[in-house]
Amino acid sequence: MPFLAAGLLAGTAQADVFLPSGDADSVLHLNDALANVSRVDGVENPHGLAVAPGRGLLVTGSLSQMAREDAAQMEKPAEMDAAAHDAHHGGAPAGTGTVSIVTLASVADRAPVARVEVSGMVHHVEVDAAERYAVATHPGLEGVSVIDLEDL
Repeated sequence: MPFLAAGLLAGTAQADVFLPSGDADSVLHLNDALANVSRVDGVENPHGLAVAPGRGLLVTGSLSQMAREDAAQMEKPAEMDAAAHDAHHGGAPAGTGTVSIVTLASVADRAPVARVEVSGMVHHVEVDAAERYAVATHPGLEGVSVIDLEDL
């Protein structure tokens, strides 16, 4: 299916293309000629995604949900210090027993730099024009999460 989607974009591609690979837990990165550049690994069941090109970030939302306690046990990205890792756990509002993860990955080195817990599965993701905020939709909860890209 990713190749079909890539083929549909061939006539209009103006920049790199990122395709979520769902259960493969990665995102395929194609250049503007639709040649395979790399994969961004370490993203749980990616679905919605957006790029913040000025920040060099790929923002990817997960369709998978997990218990909040399990999310707290996830390995922190190597580039993130322990205080920052601990600060964003528990970010989902009280009263929700499950969370999903929005992964912020470096486009340059294809590695996760931060993971942010949000309530409910993520369907769509968007970054505002100023690249200050990412928004993730949660159709099952009829809500959204807004992530401040400055301080997560």
